[in-house]
Amino acid sequence: TKNNVKMAVKALEKKAKRHPHPAPIYNHIGRLYLNTNNGNDAIKVFRKTILADPEMVEGHLGLGLAYMDLKNDWKGAFNHIEKAHNLDSSRVDVEYHLARLYRISERSDPRRAAGRVIQLDPEYAPAYLLLAEIYDEMNLEEPTIYYYDQYLKRNPEDQEMVYQFARRLAE
Repeated sequence: TKNNVKMAVKALEKKAKRHPHPAPIYNHIGRLYLNTNNGNDAIKVFRKTILADPEMVEGHLGLGLAYMDLKNDWKGAFNHIEKAHNLDSSRVDVEYHLARLYRISERSDPRRAAGRVIQLDPEYAPAYLLLAEIYDEMNLEEPTIYYYDQYLKRNPEDQEMVYQFARRLAE
């Protein structure tokens, strides 16, 4: 509930003010705000995270996600997600969100970025779904079906996608 989040944030903020390395604590607060769709507060706290530790991948990624997912602002997200990627390009989550950003911004090839996600972790289901959606938008039936199938093999409990995949096959 909102009250639980507020109480947790207050306790964490108090702890962060006393802590010699507050960046991970601020990052945790930012994640709480991300998970509760509170964009303005998430942005403020992730900025504090980055001020406390400019090299913290999670801070840059969190700030980028707040802009991209909660503010629908890919331009605001771009520098932060790219910075997270520059700091650690071996992280599957960072590479995946970079691919999403490329898809939204049309600045680079999201298929190549999603392919890098699969190279890093062949079992990371969201990358297959992203590729299926990209190929679907391009009206390329064979790769669309292939990537939906690969996604569902890794995430069979996603009933919404099972339905969409079945509809796609029926078409």
